[in-house]
Amino acid sequence: DQVENLFKHEIDQIGLTESYFKLFSDVQKLQHEFGKKLRKTVSVYLPRKKPDVDELSSVLTYSSIVPQILEMGVTHEASSKKLNESVVNPLKTQVENEKRSLEKQRSHWSKLNATIEQSRKQLELSWQKYVTNFKERQKAYEVSEKAQNDIQLARVDQQKFEALYQSKVQSFDQASRNYVDELAKYNIANRRYFSTDIVTFVDDMECSSRMRNNRTRELLLMVTRINEETISKLTSCNKLISEAVSALDSSYVSFF
Repeated sequence: DQVENLFKHEIDQIGLTESYFKLFSDVQKLQHEFGKKLRKTVSVYLPRKKPDVDELSSVLTYSSIVPQILEMGVTHEASSKKLNESVVNPLKTQVENEKRSLEKQRSHWSKLNATIEQSRKQLELSWQKYVTNFKERQKAYEVSEKAQNDIQLARVDQQKFEALYQSKVQSFDQASRNYVDELAKYNIANRRYFSTDIVTFVDDMECSSRMRNNRTRELLLMVTRINEETISKLTSCNKLISEAVSALDSSYVSFF
């Protein structure tokens, strides 16, 4: 069944979106914890005072390196915050919305099926009444004919059987009209179900799927942009560290 396959596909895709949410949620927590611990740990090693320009190169290098390592911790914290605000929270909202949307789609699909099933049952019931009234009419006709041919039966009794037959004829005619009406209703409902309802429903589900993929793609692109920004800042810190190391004078220093 095409619709059931679509539902299975939607469930799988929502599960994948939820996996993205859990993945980046864990990554964000780890990055935040790492950045926080790095910043607090390195802050202990910050020089208590700004070195003079005539300090030994080793002192100047140390005073330059430590703040950059601290800045790396700050960068990771900032990156984790942006990841949480721009990716994790939107993914969480997206998963919740998609689950609610899927439930609404299932409910709508059930209503469509219930409507056509109710129409089918009404047609079946009217057919059963048609058959029952047909049989009762035939039986009443046979009894009435037999009564009319029974010369020993009183005229009043013959009239009773004839009246009963006419009553059954009216009931059959009414059942016949009801069946024709229900058949027409069912045919209309059945055509609408297959030519319009299912087509519209499938189109809506496919549209929802495309929109979900677009939202997920944008959030994943946001991850790459955050990573690029973080890498750029870390690279800048590392460059300053490298420059500080390059400025370190390796020549022998005599104290005598």
